[in-house]
Amino acid sequence: MEYGVWSMELIFVSFFLLTSYFLLPTSALAQAPTEYELLAPIPQLSIPGTEKSNTAVFLPGLVKLIIGIATALAVIMLMWGGIQYMSTDAWAGKSEAKDTITNALVGLLLVISAWLILYTINPKLVEINLNIPKQEISELPPPGGVPPPGGLTTSQVFAKIAGTGVRIVPGISVNGVQERTIDEVINLKKDCLDCLVAITSATGGDHETTGTCNHGSGHKVDLRVNTPLNEYITKKYSEKAPRSNGDRVFQSPGGATYVWESHPPVPRPAQWGAHWDVAKC
Repeated sequence: MEYGVWSMELIFVSFFLLTSYFLLPTSALAQAPTEYELLAPIPQLSIPGTEKSNTAVFLPGLVKLIIGIATALAVIMLMWGGIQYMSTDAWAGKSEAKDTITNALVGLLLVISAWLILYTINPKLVEINLNIPKQEISELPPPGGVPPPGGLTTSQVFAKIAGTGVRIVPGISVNGVQERTIDEVINLKKDCLDCLVAITSATGGDHETTGTCNHGSGHKVDLRVNTPLNEYITKKYSEKAPRSNGDRVFQSPGGATYVWESHPPVPRPAQWGAHWDVAKC
């Protein structure tokens, strides 16, 4: 009886190790295997032709070895149980032999079932392959999403205006602003050091998106009106024909259009307020 219990425990341990191995998450096996030298090389557990091994070779070989030992032990215990049953006429001896045979059969069934159940669920679960290919991770989109063609990312916009004195009102979207538009605003600040140059709106908000030169395409930004800035633009830039609603239009030496959107005849959201509409197309 003790032999049967002992064999049952060993076979159960083999079953547990087998199922645990096959159900290991791939992330735990995704590291590159590290080679090490075996003190006593064992066939199937070392790299062919060497005395070294690694996890990709050793672990699958160990699992196969455990399965083989468990199967061989179950067969030996079946034979031992048969010998016990035939060599005694005592009722107690035959009962013990039956227990030994039963334990061996149950243990053998557990080992076979471990492989069979996993193979039924998915045949790949019983493929012992630790050579997991390296996964390529695609680059994440920049903050605010992917900018339009030629547009700058949010981080690029902040990098360009760093140290120039140009301000960006917190909470607005500048992702996708065209570089030429940002350069125009930076040059304005360089030429008018006393002006407050603050971008109040860019690619976000409920702006008109018709045509190819608008806020959505990144060609336009809005600047906060203030006396120094108003005086500089109206005196230094050439004035063009006003819009139909009376908004004054100016053109900078760099070719950008500045529209002082301050007249109420055209309905605008109240939160827009008066501002300079700067377009560099």
